[in-house]
Amino acid sequence: MNRLFRFAKGYVIVQISGFAPERFLNLSKQNHITIWNIVPMGNGYRCNVKRQDFFRMKSIVKKSRVKVVLLEKRGLPFWLQKNRKDFFYEFGFLLTVLLLYLSTQFIWQIHTEGNYQISCVELQNFFKDLEISIGTPVSNINEDILEKQLRKQFSEITWVCVKRNGSELCISVKENDFSEKEYISAEEQGYHIASDVEGTVVDMIVRQGIPVVKKGDVVSAGQILVEGVIPTYQEDGTIRNAYTVEADADIYVETKLHYSDELSMYYLKKHYTGRERGKIMLFMEKNRIFTLPAAKHYRQEDSLTEEKTIFLFQRVPTGVTLFTEKHREYVIQEYKYTKEEAENLLYEKWERFLKTLEEKGYKNIQKNVKIDTMGKNMQLYGELTVWKKIDYKIAVETLP
Repeated sequence: MNRLFRFAKGYVIVQISGFAPERFLNLSKQNHITIWNIVPMGNGYRCNVKRQDFFRMKSIVKKSRVKVVLLEKRGLPFWLQKNRKDFFYEFGFLLTVLLLYLSTQFIWQIHTEGNYQISCVELQNFFKDLEISIGTPVSNINEDILEKQLRKQFSEITWVCVKRNGSELCISVKENDFSEKEYISAEEQGYHIASDVEGTVVDMIVRQGIPVVKKGDVVSAGQILVEGVIPTYQEDGTIRNAYTVEADADIYVETKLHYSDELSMYYLKKHYTGRERGKIMLFMEKNRIFTLPAAKHYRQEDSLTEEKTIFLFQRVPTGVTLFTEKHREYVIQEYKYTKEEAENLLYEKWERFLKTLEEKGYKNIQKNVKIDTMGKNMQLYGELTVWKKIDYKIAVETLP
């Protein structure tokens, strides 16, 4: 402890030589001058003296007729004097370290994962009721207690883990496969299969239910193709009872579809001038703390905003968000498609339409396409003969 106080106050290392160095030491002790680490050297001594006492030794040096040579200066006062030009940099560094340490004692980000049935807003309100938010001291959060409170509050949660990663609070949850709602159990609901288009039945395989049409029959939209009611008969052939099932069959109906599309030969397109302007904003939570304004607005411009959370050492959230806005000036110019370009665009839309039909279960597509030019527009007409898979179902009315 003495060494620490001496370093804080500063001391010097001196060499004493001359007529009577022992008398010098005795007089120093009588005048309460602190001397330590006395080491004999030749015809004198080497020792340490407090910085304040060094300036009081002048009269004792004259009385004892010795020579005192200053060998070295040590301690905080001398170090500050030597580095006074760099003091503010060193002070700033120490202050930064201190602020970083203090920032780790608070929560600056709350991250949740695994919550699908429970919304983030519900969790935020729950944390708000517990007085847990951005800026909450780490010492106020008990992970074990918070886990129990989450399981108690939300019945959907089957497992939860709360852990702190630096100044980030991470909550991982697992939920029930099904939310705990009460369902009314009833007898199995029956369904008919009905056609949703007009056409001819071209293929039919029934796995469950009673077919009421056959291959080659012409059907209309809404007509029942397979019934979901199965009758049971008595010995005399009369219906004794009936029960419902969900009709199941693979049925294809051949039908015709019509397609048309129109494209203007003239179109407007943005032409960027190359002029750009930017804007920078810093937010602490929802409060704006700095804005670097952009230049004057352009008459026509596109805007792109990027948001970035600032981290220290890529790990410690600071609670500061950087928003950058980029604005690009453009003018609207009119262009004209060539005949080939217009046809390609119409055919691309046509091919996408055909692909959509295939995804919906249509097959054996036969098509007839025609393109006409009418004034400033180009039109595409298409007629298709398709097989559509019927999967439209109608609920069976409650049986008496």
